[in-house]
Amino acid sequence: MKRGKQTVGVLTHPLRGNYGGMLQAYALCRTVERLGCKAYLVGVKPDNDRDAEDEGVDGLWSTAVRLVKDVAGYVLIRAGVAKSGFSIIRRMVRMQARWFQRRFLPAEIDFTDKRIGRLSRFVVGSDQVWRASYIRPMTELGVFFLDFADERQRRGSISYAASFGTGVWEGTPEETRYCKGLVRELKAVSVREDSGVRICRDVFDVEAVAMPDPTFLVPTGDYERIIHAGRTHLRPDPYFVSYILDGSEEVEAMLDDLASGLSLRRQGVRPCVGSPFYWERFSCSVAQWLRYMRDAEAVVTDSFHGCVFAIIYHKPFVCLGNESRGSTRFESLLRTYGLEDRRVARVEAREVQRVLQMPIDWVCVDSVLDAERRRGFDFLRQNLYDET
Repeated sequence: MKRGKQTVGVLTHPLRGNYGGMLQAYALCRTVERLGCKAYLVGVKPDNDRDAEDEGVDGLWSTAVRLVKDVAGYVLIRAGVAKSGFSIIRRMVRMQARWFQRRFLPAEIDFTDKRIGRLSRFVVGSDQVWRASYIRPMTELGVFFLDFADERQRRGSISYAASFGTGVWEGTPEETRYCKGLVRELKAVSVREDSGVRICRDVFDVEAVAMPDPTFLVPTGDYERIIHAGRTHLRPDPYFVSYILDGSEEVEAMLDDLASGLSLRRQGVRPCVGSPFYWERFSCSVAQWLRYMRDAEAVVTDSFHGCVFAIIYHKPFVCLGNESRGSTRFESLLRTYGLEDRRVARVEAREVQRVLQMPIDWVCVDSVLDAERRRGFDFLRQNLYDET
Protein backbone atom coordinates (compact mmCIF):
# COMPACT_ATOMS: atom_id res chain seq x y z
CA MET A 1 0.00 0.00 0.00
CA LYS A 2 1.47 3.28 -1.09
CA ARG A 3 1.20 6.01 1.54
CA GLY A 4 1.18 9.27 -0.40
CA LYS A 5 -0.05 12.59 0.91
CA GLN A 6 -3.82 12.76 0.59
CA THR A 7 -6.05 15.83 0.63
CA VAL A 8 -9.33 14.80 2.21
CA GLY A 9 -12.54 16.81 2.33
CA VAL A 10 -14.67 16.10 5.40
CA LEU A 11 -18.34 16.69 4.56
CA THR A 12 -20.73 17.17 7.45
CA HIS A 13 -23.67 19.36 8.46
CA PRO A 14 -23.06 23.12 8.69
CA LEU A 15 -21.58 24.08 12.05
CA ARG A 16 -24.23 26.33 13.54
CA GLY A 17 -23.72 25.99 17.27
CA ASN A 18 -24.55 22.32 17.82
CA TYR A 19 -22.00 21.11 20.38
CA GLY A 20 -22.04 17.48 19.26
CA GLY A 21 -21.92 18.47 15.60
CA MET A 22 -18.88 20.69 16.10
CA LEU A 23 -17.04 18.16 18.24
CA GLN A 24 -17.62 15.24 15.89
CA ALA A 25 -16.30 17.37 13.01
CA TYR A 26 -13.26 18.27 15.12
CA ALA A 27 -12.63 14.64 16.07
CA LEU A 28 -13.00 13.32 12.53
CA CYS A 29 -10.69 15.97 11.08
CA ARG A 30 -8.12 15.34 13.83
CA THR A 31 -8.18 11.61 13.13
CA VAL A 32 -7.83 12.11 9.38
CA GLU A 33 -4.82 14.34 9.97
CA ARG A 34 -3.27 11.89 12.42
CA LEU A 35 -3.33 9.40 9.56
CA GLY A 36 -1.05 11.69 7.57
CA CYS A 37 -3.68 13.36 5.40
CA LYS A 38 -4.40 17.02 4.89
CA ALA A 39 -7.99 17.64 5.96
CA TYR A 40 -10.38 20.31 4.68
CA LEU A 41 -13.88 20.97 5.91
CA VAL A 42 -16.41 20.89 3.09
CA GLY A 43 -19.00 23.61 3.61
CA VAL A 44 -22.69 23.46 2.78
CA LYS A 45 -24.42 26.81 3.23
CA PRO A 46 -28.17 26.43 3.69
CA ASP A 47 -30.20 28.23 1.04
CA ASN A 48 -32.61 29.54 3.67
CA ASP A 49 -29.96 30.71 6.12
CA ARG A 50 -29.53 34.46 6.01
CA ASP A 51 -26.68 34.26 8.52
CA ALA A 52 -24.49 32.04 6.33
CA GLU A 53 -22.34 34.90 5.07
CA ASP A 54 -18.72 34.90 4.07
CA GLU A 55 -16.32 34.62 6.96
CA GLY A 56 -14.58 37.87 6.02
CA VAL A 57 -14.54 41.28 7.66
CA ASP A 58 -17.82 42.37 6.05
CA GLY A 59 -19.58 39.26 7.39
CA LEU A 60 -18.27 39.83 10.91
CA TRP A 61 -19.20 43.50 10.81
CA SER A 62 -22.73 42.66 9.65
CA THR A 63 -23.01 40.11 12.43
CA ALA A 64 -21.87 42.67 15.00
CA VAL A 65 -24.44 45.20 13.79
CA ARG A 66 -27.23 42.66 13.97
CA LEU A 67 -26.03 41.58 17.41
CA VAL A 68 -26.36 45.15 18.71
CA LYS A 69 -29.89 45.23 17.34
CA ASP A 70 -30.64 41.89 18.99
CA VAL A 71 -29.37 43.13 22.35
CA ALA A 72 -31.68 46.12 22.08
CA GLY A 73 -34.49 43.77 21.17
CA TYR A 74 -33.77 41.58 24.17
CA VAL A 75 -33.96 44.61 26.49
CA LEU A 76 -37.41 45.29 25.07
CA ILE A 77 -38.35 41.65 25.64
CA ARG A 78 -37.33 41.83 29.27
CA ALA A 79 -39.30 45.05 29.59
CA GLY A 80 -42.38 43.29 28.28
CA VAL A 81 -42.56 45.23 25.03
CA ALA A 82 -41.59 42.29 22.77
CA LYS A 83 -42.18 38.56 23.06
CA SER A 84 -39.33 36.65 21.36
CA GLY A 85 -35.69 36.37 22.38
CA PHE A 86 -34.43 33.56 20.18
CA SER A 87 -32.69 35.73 17.57
CA ILE A 88 -30.00 36.93 19.97
CA ILE A 89 -29.50 33.42 21.30
CA ARG A 90 -28.99 32.09 17.79
CA ARG A 91 -26.59 34.90 16.96
CA MET A 92 -24.41 34.32 20.01
CA VAL A 93 -24.30 30.59 19.41
CA ARG A 94 -23.22 31.09 15.82
CA MET A 95 -20.50 33.53 16.81
CA GLN A 96 -19.16 30.93 19.23
CA ALA A 97 -19.29 28.33 16.46
CA ARG A 98 -17.24 30.61 14.19
CA TRP A 99 -14.60 31.07 16.87
CA PHE A 100 -14.40 27.32 17.42
CA GLN A 101 -14.16 26.62 13.71
CA ARG A 102 -11.37 29.13 13.18
CA ARG A 103 -9.42 27.92 16.20
CA PHE A 104 -9.77 24.16 15.94
CA LEU A 105 -10.99 23.10 12.50
CA PRO A 106 -9.18 23.07 9.15
CA ALA A 107 -9.88 25.47 6.32
CA GLU A 108 -13.37 25.29 4.83
CA ILE A 109 -14.14 24.98 1.12
CA ASP A 110 -17.71 25.31 -0.09
CA PHE A 111 -18.82 22.28 -2.09
CA THR A 112 -19.50 24.55 -5.09
CA ASP A 113 -15.97 26.02 -5.06
CA LYS A 114 -13.77 25.02 -7.99
CA ARG A 115 -11.01 24.09 -5.50
CA ILE A 116 -13.11 21.04 -4.58
CA GLY A 117 -11.81 19.37 -7.73
CA ARG A 118 -8.26 19.44 -6.36
CA LEU A 119 -9.04 17.22 -3.36
CA SER A 120 -8.05 13.57 -3.50
CA ARG A 121 -11.19 12.19 -1.88
CA PHE A 122 -13.92 12.80 0.69
CA VAL A 123 -15.17 11.44 3.97
CA VAL A 124 -18.91 11.89 4.53
CA GLY A 125 -19.75 11.95 8.21
CA SER A 126 -20.55 11.77 10.89
CA ASP A 127 -23.76 12.73 12.67
CA GLN A 128 -27.10 12.61 10.82
CA VAL A 129 -25.63 13.38 7.40
CA TRP A 130 -27.94 10.91 5.64
CA ARG A 131 -31.17 11.96 7.32
CA ALA A 132 -33.25 13.31 4.46
CA SER A 133 -35.52 15.50 6.58
CA TYR A 134 -32.46 17.32 7.94
CA ILE A 135 -30.83 17.78 4.52
CA ARG A 136 -33.77 19.08 2.46
CA PRO A 137 -34.07 22.43 4.26
CA MET A 138 -30.43 23.07 3.28
CA THR A 139 -29.83 21.57 -0.13
CA GLU A 140 -30.48 18.53 -2.33
CA LEU A 141 -29.87 15.08 -0.87
CA GLY A 142 -27.33 14.28 -3.54
CA VAL A 143 -24.85 16.75 -2.05
CA PHE A 144 -24.38 14.52 0.99
CA PHE A 145 -23.83 11.57 -1.34
CA LEU A 146 -21.09 13.50 -3.18
CA ASP A 147 -22.87 14.24 -6.45
CA PHE A 148 -20.71 17.38 -6.75
CA ALA A 149 -17.51 15.28 -6.86
CA ASP A 150 -16.14 13.75 -10.02
CA GLU A 151 -16.22 10.01 -10.57
CA ARG A 152 -12.57 9.55 -9.64
CA GLN A 153 -13.07 11.31 -6.32
CA ARG A 154 -16.24 9.37 -5.47
CA ARG A 155 -14.59 6.03 -6.12
CA GLY A 156 -11.87 6.92 -3.61
CA SER A 157 -14.28 8.35 -1.03
CA ILE A 158 -15.95 6.80 1.99
CA SER A 159 -18.62 7.45 4.54
CA TYR A 160 -17.61 7.31 8.17
CA ALA A 161 -20.26 6.64 10.83
CA ALA A 162 -22.90 8.31 8.67
CA SER A 163 -26.26 8.30 10.41
CA PHE A 164 -29.79 8.11 9.01
CA GLY A 165 -31.01 9.40 12.37
CA THR A 166 -33.94 7.01 12.52
CA GLY A 167 -34.53 3.36 11.67
CA VAL A 168 -35.94 4.20 8.22
CA TRP A 169 -34.73 5.94 5.08
CA GLU A 170 -36.68 9.18 4.62
CA GLY A 171 -36.01 9.74 0.93
CA THR A 172 -38.63 9.76 -1.82
CA PRO A 173 -38.53 7.06 -4.53
CA GLU A 174 -36.79 9.50 -6.90
CA GLU A 175 -34.25 10.48 -4.24
CA THR A 176 -33.71 6.82 -3.42
CA ARG A 177 -32.86 5.91 -7.01
CA TYR A 178 -30.51 8.87 -7.34
CA CYS A 179 -28.68 8.38 -4.02
CA LYS A 180 -28.50 4.62 -4.52
CA GLY A 181 -26.41 5.09 -7.63
CA LEU A 182 -24.09 7.50 -5.82
CA VAL A 183 -23.54 5.50 -2.65
CA ARG A 184 -22.70 2.38 -4.65
CA GLU A 185 -19.75 4.25 -6.17
CA LEU A 186 -18.10 4.84 -2.80
CA LYS A 187 -14.99 2.90 -1.91
CA ALA A 188 -16.35 1.89 1.50
CA VAL A 189 -19.49 2.62 3.49
CA SER A 190 -19.74 2.81 7.25
CA VAL A 191 -22.66 3.97 9.33
CA ARG A 192 -23.12 4.77 12.99
CA GLU A 193 -26.08 2.59 13.92
CA ASP A 194 -26.92 -1.06 13.37
CA SER A 195 -30.16 0.08 11.73
CA GLY A 196 -28.05 1.97 9.18
CA VAL A 197 -26.41 -1.28 8.12
CA ARG A 198 -29.87 -2.67 7.40
CA ILE A 199 -30.95 0.46 5.49
CA CYS A 200 -27.84 0.33 3.31
CA ARG A 201 -28.50 -3.32 2.52
CA ASP A 202 -32.25 -3.10 1.92
CA VAL A 203 -32.48 0.34 0.27
CA PHE A 204 -29.14 0.91 -1.45
CA ASP A 205 -28.02 -2.70 -2.05
CA VAL A 206 -24.62 -2.05 -0.50
CA GLU A 207 -22.83 -3.67 2.41
CA ALA A 208 -22.01 -1.31 5.25
CA VAL A 209 -20.31 -1.69 8.61
CA ALA A 210 -21.18 0.06 11.86
CA MET A 211 -18.46 2.33 13.23
CA PRO A 212 -18.19 4.36 16.44
CA ASP A 213 -18.92 8.08 16.43
CA PRO A 214 -15.69 9.96 15.66
CA THR A 215 -15.80 11.70 19.06
CA PHE A 216 -14.73 8.36 20.52
CA LEU A 217 -11.64 8.16 18.30
CA VAL A 218 -9.54 10.95 19.75
CA PRO A 219 -7.86 10.91 23.19
CA THR A 220 -9.40 13.02 25.96
CA GLY A 221 -6.26 15.17 25.82
CA ASP A 222 -7.60 16.65 22.58
CA TYR A 223 -10.68 17.83 24.42
CA GLU A 224 -8.54 19.20 27.23
CA ARG A 225 -6.81 21.32 24.60
CA ILE A 226 -10.16 22.92 23.74
CA ILE A 227 -11.03 23.50 27.41
CA HIS A 228 -7.70 25.15 28.11
CA ALA A 229 -8.04 27.43 25.07
CA GLY A 230 -11.40 28.73 26.24
CA ARG A 231 -12.14 31.03 29.14
CA THR A 232 -14.11 28.52 31.15
CA HIS A 233 -15.43 28.98 34.65
CA LEU A 234 -17.19 26.95 37.33
CA ARG A 235 -18.84 27.69 40.60
CA PRO A 236 -17.26 25.74 43.47
CA ASP A 237 -20.36 23.82 44.55
CA PRO A 238 -21.02 20.33 43.10
CA TYR A 239 -23.61 20.04 40.33
CA PHE A 240 -25.24 17.78 37.80
CA VAL A 241 -25.58 18.76 34.13
CA SER A 242 -28.96 18.90 32.46
CA TYR A 243 -28.35 19.00 28.71
CA ILE A 244 -31.84 18.91 27.22
CA LEU A 245 -32.56 19.54 23.55
CA ASP A 246 -36.33 19.10 23.59
CA GLY A 247 -37.59 20.36 26.90
CA SER A 248 -41.04 20.69 28.38
CA GLU A 249 -42.56 21.96 31.58
CA GLU A 250 -42.79 18.36 32.75
CA VAL A 251 -39.07 17.79 32.20
CA GLU A 252 -38.26 21.12 33.83
CA ALA A 253 -40.21 20.22 36.95
CA MET A 254 -38.55 16.80 37.09
CA LEU A 255 -35.08 18.32 36.92
CA ASP A 256 -35.88 20.71 39.76
CA ASP A 257 -37.13 17.79 41.88
CA LEU A 258 -34.04 15.79 40.96
CA ALA A 259 -31.74 18.59 42.13
CA SER A 260 -33.44 18.48 45.53
CA GLY A 261 -33.26 14.70 45.70
CA LEU A 262 -29.56 14.62 44.80
CA SER A 263 -28.66 17.65 46.90
CA LEU A 264 -26.80 18.99 43.89
CA ARG A 265 -27.00 22.23 41.99
CA ARG A 266 -28.51 21.88 38.58
CA GLN A 267 -26.28 23.23 35.81
CA GLY A 268 -28.48 23.80 32.79
CA VAL A 269 -26.61 23.93 29.50
CA ARG A 270 -29.53 24.49 27.18
CA PRO A 271 -32.76 25.92 28.55
CA CYS A 272 -36.02 24.00 28.71
CA VAL A 273 -39.39 25.71 28.74
CA GLY A 274 -39.40 28.26 31.54
CA SER A 275 -35.79 27.49 32.44
CA PRO A 276 -34.10 29.81 34.97
CA PHE A 277 -30.87 29.21 33.02
CA TYR A 278 -31.84 31.36 30.05
CA TRP A 279 -28.51 33.22 29.90
CA GLU A 280 -26.47 29.99 30.00
CA ARG A 281 -27.19 29.60 26.30
CA PHE A 282 -25.32 32.81 25.56
CA SER A 283 -22.11 32.12 27.45
CA CYS A 284 -21.70 28.39 26.94
CA SER A 285 -18.94 27.93 24.38
CA VAL A 286 -17.79 24.49 23.24
CA ALA A 287 -14.96 24.73 25.76
CA GLN A 288 -17.40 25.60 28.55
CA TRP A 289 -19.74 22.78 27.51
CA LEU A 290 -16.87 20.29 27.68
CA ARG A 291 -15.84 21.53 31.10
CA TYR A 292 -19.38 21.29 32.40
CA MET A 293 -19.49 17.67 31.21
CA ARG A 294 -16.01 16.81 32.48
CA ASP A 295 -16.47 18.17 36.01
CA ALA A 296 -20.11 17.21 36.65
CA GLU A 297 -21.20 14.74 39.30
CA ALA A 298 -23.80 13.34 36.88
CA VAL A 299 -25.46 14.03 33.53
CA VAL A 300 -29.12 14.00 32.52
CA THR A 301 -29.63 14.39 28.79
CA ASP A 302 -31.80 13.62 25.78
CA SER A 303 -28.85 14.24 23.42
CA PHE A 304 -26.84 11.57 21.62
CA HIS A 305 -23.56 13.40 22.14
CA GLY A 306 -24.57 14.21 25.69
CA CYS A 307 -24.54 10.44 26.28
CA VAL A 308 -21.29 10.06 24.34
CA PHE A 309 -19.39 12.54 26.50
CA ALA A 310 -20.88 11.16 29.70
CA ILE A 311 -19.29 7.85 28.66
CA ILE A 312 -15.99 9.49 27.68
CA TYR A 313 -15.79 11.32 31.02
CA HIS A 314 -17.06 8.38 33.12
CA LYS A 315 -20.12 10.19 34.45
CA PRO A 316 -23.20 8.53 35.89
CA PHE A 317 -25.86 9.49 33.37
CA VAL A 318 -29.46 9.07 32.36
CA CYS A 319 -30.67 9.23 28.78
CA LEU A 320 -34.22 10.56 28.51
CA GLY A 321 -36.27 9.13 25.67
CA ASN A 322 -36.29 11.44 22.63
CA GLU A 323 -38.33 9.76 19.92
CA SER A 324 -38.61 12.88 17.77
CA ARG A 325 -34.85 12.89 17.18
CA GLY A 326 -34.62 9.17 16.48
CA SER A 327 -34.40 6.42 19.09
CA THR A 328 -32.23 4.00 17.12
CA ARG A 329 -29.16 6.20 17.66
CA PHE A 330 -29.47 5.83 21.41
CA GLU A 331 -30.32 2.14 21.30
CA SER A 332 -27.27 1.31 19.20
CA LEU A 333 -24.93 3.44 21.31
CA LEU A 334 -26.07 2.13 24.68
CA ARG A 335 -26.20 -1.49 23.49
CA THR A 336 -22.60 -1.30 22.29
CA TYR A 337 -21.38 -0.40 25.79
CA GLY A 338 -23.83 -2.55 27.72
CA LEU A 339 -25.59 0.53 29.11
CA GLU A 340 -29.15 -0.05 27.94
CA ASP A 341 -30.42 0.42 31.49
CA ARG A 342 -29.32 4.08 31.47
CA ARG A 343 -32.28 5.04 29.26
CA VAL A 344 -35.60 5.89 30.89
CA ALA A 345 -38.98 6.45 29.32
CA ARG A 346 -40.77 7.97 32.31
CA VAL A 347 -40.01 11.57 33.21
CA GLU A 348 -40.02 11.00 36.97
CA ALA A 349 -37.38 12.34 39.35
CA ARG A 350 -37.46 9.20 41.48
CA GLU A 351 -36.81 6.93 38.48
CA VAL A 352 -34.05 9.16 37.10
CA GLN A 353 -32.37 9.30 40.51
CA ARG A 354 -32.57 5.52 40.83
CA VAL A 355 -30.80 5.05 37.49
CA LEU A 356 -28.16 7.66 38.30
CA GLN A 357 -27.29 5.80 41.48
CA MET A 358 -26.80 2.49 39.66
CA PRO A 359 -23.06 1.73 39.34
CA ILE A 360 -21.36 1.53 35.96
CA ASP A 361 -18.52 -0.91 35.29
CA TRP A 362 -16.15 1.57 33.70
CA VAL A 363 -13.41 -1.03 33.28
CA CYS A 364 -15.73 -3.03 31.04
CA VAL A 365 -16.89 0.12 29.21
CA ASP A 366 -13.31 1.22 28.57
CA SER A 367 -12.42 -2.22 27.24
CA VAL A 368 -15.19 -1.95 24.65
CA LEU A 369 -14.24 1.66 23.90
CA ASP A 370 -10.63 0.70 23.22
CA ALA A 371 -11.75 -2.01 20.80
CA GLU A 372 -14.20 0.34 19.07
CA ARG A 373 -11.56 3.04 18.77
CA ARG A 374 -9.18 0.60 17.08
CA ARG A 375 -11.90 -0.50 14.64
CA GLY A 376 -12.72 3.05 13.68
CA PHE A 377 -9.10 4.05 13.29
CA ASP A 378 -8.30 0.95 11.22
CA PHE A 379 -11.29 1.53 8.94
CA LEU A 380 -10.14 5.05 8.14
CA ARG A 381 -6.50 4.04 7.74
CA GLN A 382 -7.33 1.19 5.36
CA ASN A 383 -9.64 3.26 3.17
CA LEU A 384 -7.98 6.66 2.94
CA TYR A 385 -5.12 5.41 0.80
CA ASP A 386 -4.96 3.88 -2.65
CA GLU A 387 -3.81 0.31 -2.80
CA THR A 388 -1.05 -0.41 -5.30
